Amino acid sequence: MNNKIKPIIKIAKCILIILLISGCQEGTVKDEQGSSSYSFYVGTYTDKNSKGIYKYSLHKDGSLKKGGLAAKTANPAYLAFSMQKKYLLAGNEIDKDGSGTVESYLITDDSLLLICWQSSGGAHPCFITLDQHGFVLVANWTGGNVGLLSHVGHEPTRGSWPRNICLSPDEDYLLVANRHGNNIVSFQRDEWTGIFQYVTHIEAPSPACIVL
Repeated sequence: MNNKIKPIIKIAKCILIILLISGCQEGTVKDEQGSSSYSFYVGTYTDKNSKGIYKYSLHKDGSLKKGGLAAKTANPAYLAFSMQKKYLLAGNEIDKDGSGTVESYLITDDSLLLICWQSSGGAHPCFITLDQHGFVLVANWTGGNVGLLSHVGHEPTRGSWPRNICLSPDEDYLLVANRHGNNIVSFQRDEWTGIFQYVTHIEAPSPACIVL
């Protein structure tokens, strides 16, 4: 087996396992007065005073409350829940030896418990999404590629600074917004292997986000 593939398979097993064993989790919690509130997490840049991922709550009257630091980690600039919201994935927008990282956390009452982490396949991962099969897709901003944290490695985006990615509703295609490449690129994705195959691209001025 190719040595470059092994570490990617390692995180794939970890993430796929936690997705399979995750149970249902309520989206609301009760505060001391018995009214409903919603917990949410905020990813931050840690180059100044911030230290990582913070937990907050939104109350029924619209007020906000800071719960504190949930996990100490470097530049968790993008967060994504697992399918049933029992686990949280964080994209660490860093460049360490040419790559960022993706971390997987178990959500507990007061904190986030780190389960595992792995290279994103490129520098400064800035966007993460999961498909219905448990594949984790990552846009590596300055790395100029998209990472597939599962059976295969990563694929060049045919542009520079991929800022956002989006799966088609049937999950057969992946669209990539290359901010400095000034284009949108489409890839066909194999349903079983997850492997990307370039299809086409179209010009777009400094694309930053795709909604489909």
